[in-house]
Amino acid sequence: MTLTDNLKQYSWHTGAPLCPLNPDETLPVLFRDIGPVAMSTFLEKGLKRLAGPVTPITYMRTAAYQEPYIDYEQIGRLVFLQPLQLQPWYSGVSHIYVALASRLPDVETIAFVPGTLQLAKAELLSRDIVNHHEWREELGGRAYDECLTDSLERLNRLNQALQDSEKQGLPLRRALQSSQRDIRLRARDTMQQLGLTENDLCTAWHHIALERRIVICDAFQESKDVQDKSWTPDHRKGFKHD
Repeated sequence: MTLTDNLKQYSWHTGAPLCPLNPDETLPVLFRDIGPVAMSTFLEKGLKRLAGPVTPITYMRTAAYQEPYIDYEQIGRLVFLQPLQLQPWYSGVSHIYVALASRLPDVETIAFVPGTLQLAKAELLSRDIVNHHEWREELGGRAYDECLTDSLERLNRLNQALQDSEKQGLPLRRALQSSQRDIRLRARDTMQQLGLTENDLCTAWHHIALERRIVICDAFQESKDVQDKSWTPDHRKGFKHD
């Protein structure tokens, strides 16, 4: 099976027709948001895969793409300094490219963009840079190293907070996803009492403002006192597990 066949069959994933780049086409550097957990792993020991284990394609974007969310924690982005190594295709969506999820470029050509650095500026700085060693020097050498250390510490704290919130909100989230209508309705009643919305339960933790996260965590604690007994393990057959 050719590379063309491999990517064309994933149009269902993007919702738009995929098409390859021209043979002589050049690309600016591409960026990817991999989330706080994967970014922490990248900074500690690198990644063996750029997308989730069941995702067939990897999404990347140019600096011109406007993300439909706010990254309140400024977790940073990956930059692919030689994006053609990924053999990317047009996704059918402006400024978005895709590649086979199994394809990984030379690790020397992947670098970390600090969350405080605008991607438009990062694109300018990356011109004529081909590996992460040159990128490090461009961003100040030792100052960049200190930024990496600080970023990793912040990510670890964020990931612990994320893990805690997932545990606290799991009973309510499972009830909301239950296959049993009465359990779902009671979950919604509880959410209304606590002032919670579906977005509070489903949005990525770092895409929620800190002030709202505090409110959500307090509501999760309070929910222990108002949850109906029908949410207990005896009724878990009605839960849709993650």
